[in-house]
Amino acid sequence: MRKIIRRSTVILQNSLYNLLLPAINILLASLVIRLTSKTLWGGFVDVLVVVQFTAQVAAWGNKEYLLRGFSRQPATMPHQWQAAFYPRLLIACPLILLADAKIFIWLLGLIIAASFDVLILYRKAFFYAIRVELIAALGVAIVIVARYQTLIVDDLITFFALAAWLKVILLGYRFRDVLGFT
Repeated sequence: MRKIIRRSTVILQNSLYNLLLPAINILLASLVIRLTSKTLWGGFVDVLVVVQFTAQVAAWGNKEYLLRGFSRQPATMPHQWQAAFYPRLLIACPLILLADAKIFIWLLGLIIAASFDVLILYRKAFFYAIRVELIAALGVAIVIVARYQTLIVDDLITFFALAAWLKVILLGYRFRDVLGFT
């Protein structure tokens, strides 16, 4: 019975973690639209879609590939993660020529934060990851509420970029052994 409860808890936490980001984005969109305008959010969505899509492309296949590798050779997990991480960063590098610096910094933060997803899954650190997502979202929401009267698209890009880097810092701390900072 205890085993079933433990497995159910892991499944529930994983499901919650996977549903959390879309739910947060809906809530933040509603907040911006309610406090400012649909036009502001629409202008931001133009950037959001491109940045999120690019980050998604950079992460394709990463999780599945690394989970297999971690299962086969758990002792080499840090090396495997690092070997998969650096080439994915190269995907973002040409975009520095096309994107605004803030957008590039945001994209870089998203790619790095997404690279921790496999570690969250492998180590079943869902509860920690959920807290990180909530902290980052709460930070963005607080700043949106505090600055709603003067909010522009560039501000939203900055807030979302800072949230991505906050996630990088918090997840990097949690998985510092894989990063080589033990």
